[in-house]
Amino acid sequence: MNNPPLSLSHQRGMLALYSASVIIAINGVFSKVIPLDAITITFTRCVIAFIAMCIILQLQNTQSLFRLHNKSSYLKIVAIGALMSVHWSSFFHAMQTSTVAIGILAHYSFPIMTVLLESLLNKQRPAIKDVISGLIVLVGVAIMVPSFNLDSQVLIGVGFGLLSAAAWSTRNVLQGRWLANESGQSIMTYQLLLVALFTTLLCDFGALSQASNTTWITLLLLGVVSTAFGHTLFAIALRVINAKSVSLISCLQPPIAIGLSWLIIAEVPTLETLIGGSIILCVALYEAINAKPKHT
Repeated sequence: MNNPPLSLSHQRGMLALYSASVIIAINGVFSKVIPLDAITITFTRCVIAFIAMCIILQLQNTQSLFRLHNKSSYLKIVAIGALMSVHWSSFFHAMQTSTVAIGILAHYSFPIMTVLLESLLNKQRPAIKDVISGLIVLVGVAIMVPSFNLDSQVLIGVGFGLLSAAAWSTRNVLQGRWLANESGQSIMTYQLLLVALFTTLLCDFGALSQASNTTWITLLLLGVVSTAFGHTLFAIALRVINAKSVSLISCLQPPIAIGLSWLIIAEVPTLETLIGGSIILCVALYEAINAKPKHT
């Protein structure tokens, strides 16, 4: 029996999802070619992306851009914004101090962190398979780190990659619990504004004022294309594609990011990075395949 043809909306959703995966994967290259520290990059991308998101939502005739359904959501979204600040800053710093491959592969330990965190918040013992998955991720991380010398750039990169993963998984779990009834695009717009505010004090405005035209063009691409447009495409995909499929296809981002960094900036990953990263990515795929849908 032949499978029924995909609907036009589903085809567009898949196109949006694959496009978003490629666009967001370019972040690794941006982290290397922009000559600014991670926090300054994070501040600038969020200011640019915030303006772009406001324009996108106005073009979509979105009503009440900054209005949330529940008053308590305003305070909760501040905490979500703080977690996003840690996530984006540490993610870029991980790739800057080590390599794109190490930073993004360490970050992809977040699926198992998410599963374990949800068990903790639900006051349940984590399933044996999830504990085993966590141990396997640790093995993958250990393989990627050739030396546990505190001066090792690889160790620093892995550490910040894991911090990024922890902040990202915590943000996702709390956002799902606290803001499930709010508009995804409105939440994203709020987060961009809040991350910009949180990173203002540590932003190197001196270096930013002396940035070249090439740097500003790259920052504009990062803010408009990779951040605002990329996340808008993800939001479009989530309307017509189930979360499990989105998670599975999102696992394409690490190999795409590593391939782009190899082609564009000639950053060749080591064998240890590829082996350890493959182990982590396999666990991420396993968790995506076995993810349970939410019941509402």
